[in-house]
Amino acid sequence: MTSLNRFSNPTIEKRQLDPVKLEKLIDLQSEILGATVTNTNYQDLLKQVCLFAEELVPNAVASIMLLDEHKNQMFVQTAPSVPEDAINDLNGLSVGDGSCGNAVFHNDDMYVCNTLTDTRWEDLQDIAKKYQLHACWSSPIRNSENKAIGSFAISSFAKRTPDNFQRRLLNSCASIAGIIIQRENTLNVQRADHKILMDSQYQYRCLVDNSADEIYLHDDTGNILDANQMACNRLGYTHDELLSMNISDIKTSTSKHASVKTFAESLKLDKTYTIYGTHQSKNGKKYPVETRIRRYTTNDKTLIVALARDITDRKKTEEEMARASKLESVGLLAGGIAHDFNNMLGIIQGYIDLASRSRHSPEKTEKHLAKATRAALQAAELTQQLLTFAKGGDPIKQAANIVEIIHQSTDFSLHGSNIKVNFSRLCTDDIWPANIDSGQISQVIQNLVINARQSMSEGGQLDITYENCVMTEAENSEITQHEKRIKITIKDTGTGIPQNIIGSIFDPYFTTKQQGSGLGLALCYSIITKHNGAITVDSTPGHGTCFTLYLPASNEHAATSSTVTSANANTTNARILIMDDDEMLREVTEAMLQNLGYSVTLSADGDSAFAQYQKAMNTKNPIDLVIMDLTIPNGIGGKEAIKLIQQIDPHVNGLVSSGYCNDPVMANHNDYGFVGAIKKPYSQDELGEAVNAILNNPIKADLGRALE
Repeated sequence: MTSLNRFSNPTIEKRQLDPVKLEKLIDLQSEILGATVTNTNYQDLLKQVCLFAEELVPNAVASIMLLDEHKNQMFVQTAPSVPEDAINDLNGLSVGDGSCGNAVFHNDDMYVCNTLTDTRWEDLQDIAKKYQLHACWSSPIRNSENKAIGSFAISSFAKRTPDNFQRRLLNSCASIAGIIIQRENTLNVQRADHKILMDSQYQYRCLVDNSADEIYLHDDTGNILDANQMACNRLGYTHDELLSMNISDIKTSTSKHASVKTFAESLKLDKTYTIYGTHQSKNGKKYPVETRIRRYTTNDKTLIVALARDITDRKKTEEEMARASKLESVGLLAGGIAHDFNNMLGIIQGYIDLASRSRHSPEKTEKHLAKATRAALQAAELTQQLLTFAKGGDPIKQAANIVEIIHQSTDFSLHGSNIKVNFSRLCTDDIWPANIDSGQISQVIQNLVINARQSMSEGGQLDITYENCVMTEAENSEITQHEKRIKITIKDTGTGIPQNIIGSIFDPYFTTKQQGSGLGLALCYSIITKHNGAITVDSTPGHGTCFTLYLPASNEHAATSSTVTSANANTTNARILIMDDDEMLREVTEAMLQNLGYSVTLSADGDSAFAQYQKAMNTKNPIDLVIMDLTIPNGIGGKEAIKLIQQIDPHVNGLVSSGYCNDPVMANHNDYGFVGAIKKPYSQDELGEAVNAILNNPIKADLGRALE
């Protein structure tokens, strides 16, 4: 075989060049380096370096070998004009053998001009003879740390010594190969990093999209920047649709964009908050959510991450908890309540009997009846507290006198006990009105007082304090700073709570009582949280427990009532329809209204009331006001009846009446078509006040038109 034909590349025409023309070498260097910028395939670039070298050194082939540090051996990386069997023979070359092995070992140029006599090739004689390699020049390829990582070699088929140009060519090609390899290694690291990043992003996206919670990213004005698959599934919007929406478009409890921005600015950076609200899907379905939000900044932009959890099932569980807790608490209080209620009935019956026996002494009769009335009012208050205690669901918040609620709830819960209670106001100003659902907060106070009572079975002292409080980080980090709160503490001298369980006392069904359900404190925590408040506990075993509540203050005044004892002169001829299923209550209400100078018509249910109202419309004496009981067993109650009457008279004056004062209709009567509400039981003065307020209200017609 001929060595040239065996190793030569048929696609490359060998041309003799003048080696002294160094400009040609410079041009080639520039050309190859320029190619490294545009060509991303480093194998092609290394091949091009070898072919350029072969053009400049006739009757020779060029090759690049790289070091495997783990094996301490060298392997051919590129040799475009070397046949496959020769490459296989060269692979695995030991460091220190041949020109290339020595170039790497010594990190220096190696010029072997006669392979058959040079000792550096003594272990490679078979390869030299087999492929007629008579000379081999090799220069180390170095990395950025100047460490040899391979070699660039020119193998000649004739014995020859390199001239200065060929030496320079050899060094230049080795340097260029080093640049190309280093560039590829850098790109490989970048590719690996990019793959890791892409894998991480993919994994993150999988985690986000497979989350059971809705996840949103929005800016400080509420514009949605990203959302996960669960958000799309629950709301019924596509991802693109959500990205064109504002967070207030799905939160029925969130104000529009300006308020969203104000709220976002009130959040501390990198602090997690929990809020409660309602989401509305594309088809209009609403569902309750617990949302954990966190504000952070990036590139001078404020972003909000929100994780919203559907708590429909949890709310059902909480309602069950509330019912069970009430049964437990009512069982404890039943004896004392029954005792007090019987006492009140005895007082009422006794004074009425005395009044009937002293009819010849008007002064005594009036005195006895006044005391019977006072006892009846006390019985009504006790009944109202029982109704309040039984109330659950979402809070219906309005401005309320929290001090009055604290006193009433505490007295209610301590019936028949030997507990001494002290009330203290810790600020000089009057206590602010609280923005609360009075019934639910009353239940919280009752539960905490009952717990204190049970922990002091042998008697003790209960200290209850209340004060106005502007929140600070030191006061409570869970509530936004500078918000106005009423701070309430309930401290007993009971057995206390062991430190190893104090962190679990608000967990549902956690109890240390033999007959307890473990729901009372969980219910307290749920109610306070729904009020955007906070509850904390501090206890020392053997010395008692102190619960601290933070309730939101209201900017409005707590509701008060004034007494009106007679009808206004402008309304004495008004005609009033009373709808109530209780005959005795209809009769006593009729008597009260007649005493006030009104004309009265009676009805037992909604159907009858509608018929009488419609009939009176066609007479000269139409009905001016309807007083409707909210609940009619086995019949149409006030909520439905007012809608029927509005169909024939959109301007009807409706006054809703019920003993369930915490019913949403009572709290938001305007939303249901009524213009006023009065709770049972009521006195003649209270009834007169409510009736006069409606009949003398100049805007009632506008309200009626608004409901058309």
